[in-house]
Amino acid sequence: MNRLQHLDQQRMDQLAEEFAQAIRGGGRPSIESFLSRLDHQGLSNESTEELRALLSSIAMIEGLKNESDAVEKSDEIQLTQLDDYAILREIGRGGMGIVFEAIHQSLGRRVALKVLGHTLLDQPKHLARFRREARAAASLRHTNIVPVFGVGQDQGQHYFVMDFIRGLSLREWLDQKTGTSARLLPTRAESILDTDAELEFDTSVFADDLTEPDAMPDSIDGQLSSSIPTTLDSPQYFRWVAKIGATIADALQYAHSQGVLHRDIKPGNLLLDQQGTVWIADFGLAKLSEQDATMTGDIVGTPQYMAPEAFENVYDESSETYCLGLTLYELLTQQPAINGKNTGDTIRLATQGVAANPRKANRSIPRDLDTIISKSISLAASDRYCTAGAMRDDLQRFLADRPIAARRTRPLERLIRWSRREPTVAALTLGIFLSVVAMAIVAGTAYWRTKNSLMDTQVAKNSAVSAAARADEQRRLADEQRRLADEQRRLADEQRLLAQSNLQVAVAAFDEISDSIVSRSEEPDAELLGDITDSSSPAVTEEDALLLKSLLTFFDELANTNRNNLELKIQAAAARKRVGDIHHRLGQHALADQAYKEAMEQYEALSTITGKSEETTLTQVKIMNDRSAIAGLRGNVARAIDLYDQTIDLLQLSPDVLNSAEGRFEYARANSLFSSIATRSGLDIAETFKSRGRNPGARLLGGKPRTPNPRQEQVAMDEAVDALTSLTQEFPGELKYEIALARGLRMRANAALADVRRFRDRMKQPKTMSRIRRDLDHSIDILESIHRLHPDSDSIQYELAKSLSVVVMQPLAPNARQQQRGRLIRSQRLADDLLSKSPETPRYLALKAHALDQYASVRRMQDQRDEEKRLLIAALAIQTKLLRGSPELSQYQVKLAQTIERLVDACLALNQRDEAMRYLREATDSLEKIVTSQAALGKLIQLNRRLGGLRREARPE
Repeated sequence: MNRLQHLDQQRMDQLAEEFAQAIRGGGRPSIESFLSRLDHQGLSNESTEELRALLSSIAMIEGLKNESDAVEKSDEIQLTQLDDYAILREIGRGGMGIVFEAIHQSLGRRVALKVLGHTLLDQPKHLARFRREARAAASLRHTNIVPVFGVGQDQGQHYFVMDFIRGLSLREWLDQKTGTSARLLPTRAESILDTDAELEFDTSVFADDLTEPDAMPDSIDGQLSSSIPTTLDSPQYFRWVAKIGATIADALQYAHSQGVLHRDIKPGNLLLDQQGTVWIADFGLAKLSEQDATMTGDIVGTPQYMAPEAFENVYDESSETYCLGLTLYELLTQQPAINGKNTGDTIRLATQGVAANPRKANRSIPRDLDTIISKSISLAASDRYCTAGAMRDDLQRFLADRPIAARRTRPLERLIRWSRREPTVAALTLGIFLSVVAMAIVAGTAYWRTKNSLMDTQVAKNSAVSAAARADEQRRLADEQRRLADEQRRLADEQRLLAQSNLQVAVAAFDEISDSIVSRSEEPDAELLGDITDSSSPAVTEEDALLLKSLLTFFDELANTNRNNLELKIQAAAARKRVGDIHHRLGQHALADQAYKEAMEQYEALSTITGKSEETTLTQVKIMNDRSAIAGLRGNVARAIDLYDQTIDLLQLSPDVLNSAEGRFEYARANSLFSSIATRSGLDIAETFKSRGRNPGARLLGGKPRTPNPRQEQVAMDEAVDALTSLTQEFPGELKYEIALARGLRMRANAALADVRRFRDRMKQPKTMSRIRRDLDHSIDILESIHRLHPDSDSIQYELAKSLSVVVMQPLAPNARQQQRGRLIRSQRLADDLLSKSPETPRYLALKAHALDQYASVRRMQDQRDEEKRLLIAALAIQTKLLRGSPELSQYQVKLAQTIERLVDACLALNQRDEAMRYLREATDSLEKIVTSQAALGKLIQLNRRLGGLRREARPE
């Protein structure tokens, strides 16, 4: 039996172009007959359906182009008069008709007449579309929509009258600014009495798709308003683009409120007049609410600027904001968002959506403006602005330097924005704060001076008392000195109280500064990240860490000086934990672990003074979970298990903490960390962990591990999932618990898959595999629901991509395989979207590598070794980059070694032995220099053995 063939993208584009050329040659090829010629190639059903959809779109698009060509090739229309309008000359042609410059004789002003072409008069659908354009445009009255004055029929010609505007389309303006010759366009209506002298030199045309017969000027400098920026990469230009977008969105919102959709928003249909005002023109494809422009079955619009759903005759207000987003994208980056090589390629790219945000092309674009454009051009309509008014409001917030609705802003960012808007008030507030700090310093100095003075006075008092015993004359002096000492003691007490008050101000200032640094170290939605177990995610500078260290030194000295001040001891312990948090974010795991250890010791010392409180116990549990996460990242499995046991012991000795919401969450977190440590280290965990709840027998297990047992991961994850399920039921809508539950379900499925891989005969047990798929489906359903409510959350998108990337390695029904492939493709797209926003974030890079690795596994099951090799090479490139950034992380070392093993298998299956040996040599050379964990060392030994075996096989006998 012949193997079914899957078309690659190059072959798909070649077939699409052949079909388009057949239509352009005057033929009417049938899609089915075209496909039947390819039957002998044995195409798969998937490739056939994808090609059929592409050819259908090309047939309709080329049909529209042929109708436009019919107007271009029609006989010249010789007109000198239509009703009360004197025709001066033809100024351009378009797909629906011809535009003339004319004089409205009774009013004495210049206008533009659009006349339906001769070749289209006998086609009812074109006449209806022409009338619909006039009716849609005439119903609108907005300062930024080109108005239609009237419609008429004379001498067998159908026409309507428009305002005559002088300026350029945004298409032509941008082309000339970037090096392409532009042409003038009609704009504002003018009295013929004032402009007769200029009439013979006017070379205006009406819209982007019209041709211009006359010669054009070489430059537009001086023709347009000086308010338009001349530099295309400046803050002023970006704000001007935002103003243009807000104006267009406002006009579209008005049109939508009148029941009219434009359906062809693009740079060519947006006119810029000489005063810098932007106008929306050409409602030739407009749709009234009571009329459907797609009843004929035509795809309407320009493919390069069409929303993906428009190719399926679905179009609404969110589609309009998508088109506007593509236009603003091009203005910001000076390159189209969709730029195909031919008709088929353009349609394919348009239906797949925009791959990168504007900031990827130009890092100078403001982040908020990039967020607005990215939201408007989201592939899913539900992720976009639902109305043009919502997009207008966000653009206006950007222009006013206020937080936009599309992205949540942090308190520090809001403070900076407020300072820019209210510089006087901000300066005054800063002055007050500095004054308080200065006062604290002065008061502290006075306190120490007073204390020294009091000691001197006491010495003087003792001398005076001794002298009084020997002489009555000295008694009077002693009494005076005693009175002075009492006065000085009273003054010292007042100074001490003032110093303590200023000390509290200094502590508060330290807290505010350290909190600000910690908040800067967190990623957006950091409270939803849970355990950063895939990688470390630096998001704070070394300078911040050094500043906090210096502040911590000051704080320790302050605490030592005031050893009896319990409040300062508590603050010092909390500050030490903050230092650990920042080192953890910086990827400095050894320093983070040391800071956490010191914080733990300080909390233990506090417990001996104040006793164990729920708050202190919960803080200690959090610290031990953080240390366990770090031990896993560094491949120290034994240390991670020991910390897990200590965490469970501490929780079980504190029932009140364990039964609280946060205590149950940390219990679930500890079990999740246990399971992830085993999976990420590449080792199986000893049966020494302590569980609580439904598995009392597991607590009896102990001693050294005899054989690997992944089932321990399943038991731990059962505990975690049970705890998180109860929390989501008790606190419905709490994102932190819902996301943790979705993550736990995914990890439990992975643990079960590891058990299945260990015991191959278990693949025949439907019950086990059914539970795995049920956990994955539940995890995805939870995250999909949350993602719809919070489409801008990167953390939720990351977790959804992780769950979508899990592959069940078992023979599946065709529809199940298709669903699994679709999930992998979507996972890669979500990973690409996250990387386009933050290209250097390690956990996003690790996510992309994981998705590629899983897709490669699917290709191996399909025996597509070439494709498997390509995917593995792409994953290897990302893993090499991650390892270069954090060479001490065991998980990166192990992942790279595992990918090399699979890549070698793929090369050998393709009879590429030399290439397989090259990959092994490069991997062993690099890993030998950095291996730090037992898991990575084992993988390195396997690679060396594999390399030695290949060398022996290559030797001649």
